[in-house]
Order: sequence, then structure tokens, then C-alpha cells
Amino acid sequence: MAGRHGDWWVICDICGFKVRRRDARKNWRGLIVCKDDFEIRNQQELIRPIHERFAVPDPRPRPTAVFIDPTETIEL
Repeated sequence: MAGRHGDWWVICDICGFKVRRRDARKNWRGLIVCKDDFEIRNQQELIRPIHERFAVPDPRPRPTAVFIDPTETIEL
């Protein structure tokens, strides 16, 4: 493979092989890699989560427990 004028050699950041710059690409992490080591970014990493509101809209304190004697009667 004869090199063209201005086509320099680069080292692949993943495998370490020497390749021509025209045969190398920059991946999404900014590394210059050969065609065999090139990978696109996974689209699942770009999804933004939906933030939900977990607060109760009308909070009220729990009533205090009232204990009565088992012998007492209550009329309603």
C-alpha cells in the first residue's frame, strides 16, 4: 500500500497497530482507532430518565394510637 502525499501513519489507540490515517477513524470517546476497532456509541446511553414526583400531595400526620381498657364500652 503506497502512501499518498500527506497520508501519515497513526497508531490505533486500542490494538496498537500502525495504520494509515485515511483508514483510521475517531470514535465517540475521542480515540483514533482502526476500522476493526471502531464502534458507535450505544443509543441507550443518550436516553434521559423521566423524573417522577414521589412526594405525597396532601400529607397528614398519622393519628396517635388511643388505647382503652377492655372493660370500657363506647357508645357511638
